Amino acid sequence: MQPTRHIQRFPWGTADDAQVLIVHFGSKSTSMIAQLLRHIGLRSRVIDAADVPAVTASGYHPRLVILSGGDDSVFNENAPTMADRELAVFMQHGVVLGICYGAQVLAVKFGGKVATAAIPEFGEVQVQVTEPFGTYAGGTAVMNHNDEIVTLPPGWDVFASTAHCQHALVGTGGIYAVIRHPSYLGLLLLSLGWGLAFRSWIGVILTLLTIPPILARIRAEEALLRAHFGAEYEAYRTRTARLIPGLY
Repeated sequence: MQPTRHIQRFPWGTADDAQVLIVHFGSKSTSMIAQLLRHIGLRSRVIDAADVPAVTASGYHPRLVILSGGDDSVFNENAPTMADRELAVFMQHGVVLGICYGAQVLAVKFGGKVATAAIPEFGEVQVQVTEPFGTYAGGTAVMNHNDEIVTLPPGWDVFASTAHCQHALVGTGGIYAVIRHPSYLGLLLLSLGWGLAFRSWIGVILTLLTIPPILARIRAEEALLRAHFGAEYEAYRTRTARLIPGLY
């Protein structure tokens, strides 16, 4: 008889150190998203859109923010949304992912256009990748929308489409579209900046001494990524820089 495995559950709205924050706009799939995140080892926290101001003011900075779908329309005056200031806080500290209605909220806020779909989509549809997007290869997805993004915000790209929805998967690459390891670059710049600000040559020397172990760690991480993702990660490497665009 196999021993029973204990799966730790994280109740909604109580995990202050959760890596993922889900902003609930009314989708019936929100609980399923939280459950799938638990299965891959990520702690999530779910809040209503009305609670976003209090959360951003608390100093809690999730690495990923998911804006859920919902039954409302961005055209409705009282439709749930979030202020530009709160969205900027989320984007400063992590990645923001919008699903269905959540994606339409993001598109409108960044200068795109949403309109009533010429052919609404309901149920299973086939998604075709038009531009490389990580390891995603397309396939079957469940759609449920009357509105759609018809004009993308400046700087956004289309990564996948369906038969009736050109902008099924869209977004902007941000800093990772240019630099593969921005966190290490930020660490080096911060350390060097403090040394120069206080005119501490010891601080500058210590910063320089940290470069070899950081480069060794970068090479080790990239070796693992190449082994796992293969040609897709190699293609990503060819169009990005490790630390400094045009130099390294």
